[in-house]
Amino acid sequence: MNTGNTISAGIFKAAVIAALIFTTGWPLSARDQKNLINIQVEKSLIPLAEGWINNFIQSNPGFRINLVDQNNSETPVLRIFESHVDNPESGDKEVVYLVGQQAILPVINEQNPHFSRELKRGIRQNQLKEIFFNEESDWLFEEEKKKEPEYEIYTPVPHTSVAEAFAGFLNKPSSELKGIFVSGDDSHILSAILQDPSGITYSRMSLIYNPQTREPISGIKILPVDLNNNGRLDKNELIFDNLDQLIQITGNSRNPLLPTLQILLATQKENLTNPDISHFINWILGEGQKTNTQLGYFKHGEINPEELTQK
Repeated sequence: MNTGNTISAGIFKAAVIAALIFTTGWPLSARDQKNLINIQVEKSLIPLAEGWINNFIQSNPGFRINLVDQNNSETPVLRIFESHVDNPESGDKEVVYLVGQQAILPVINEQNPHFSRELKRGIRQNQLKEIFFNEESDWLFEEEKKKEPEYEIYTPVPHTSVAEAFAGFLNKPSSELKGIFVSGDDSHILSAILQDPSGITYSRMSLIYNPQTREPISGIKILPVDLNNNGRLDKNELIFDNLDQLIQITGNSRNPLLPTLQILLATQKENLTNPDISHFINWILGEGQKTNTQLGYFKHGEINPEELTQK
């Protein structure tokens, strides 16, 4: 097993983001100027933001909503970003809204033979610590403890939100993660797994599932997490092959059952006096939550009465 190495993002094909401008195609009238909203969005959340914008404009023609990057001279009035910190707080001048969530799941190359037992019985938190933090665990048989692992670990670099959320869920600092560190876009780490039959990693659910088929993308398998940590997969834990079942069982749980990233929207309080901006934010918090489900994200925090308990 390689430890502490870094794969440069340059060995993967660089992703090029074109300027994304959503418009009705009408001339830029005074009404259009009034409805102009600039949004700065983290790259990993662009598909969700696009979905919100497209669906919003269908029922609100006349709005112009631009996605701008950090180097754009236009000042964004809204920021959409991810955080591994629960319960974000608004400041004196800025308001922060929780607009969605997404889980982080362990995945392997579909040809990886090492985890056949976990695919049937589920993988527990102490096993994840053993794999990704090299923490000795009692889940291994004695003969397995003496052998070098027969799998290759890939992980995002420790300072990323996905690495911090995964490590934090396991009560570990992300600086102690082991394996080959893959920099750049999350798609790079999945490319590495797809090219390595022995590979194991963790990634955002929005990248792992195909939103059209509602199944995991071709070439990988999701390691089913033993959500109640009882050493077996119960009936209501047989959910990881279907995106809708995963969302139904874990997406609205009172207590996080999986490592989770918060999707946040922030704006200056003064912007809320603009009725167009307030209308768009309220739409995201209400009707727009259907878009979350369609594209493979959790909603912003409704409570599902079906809780998993220790059995």
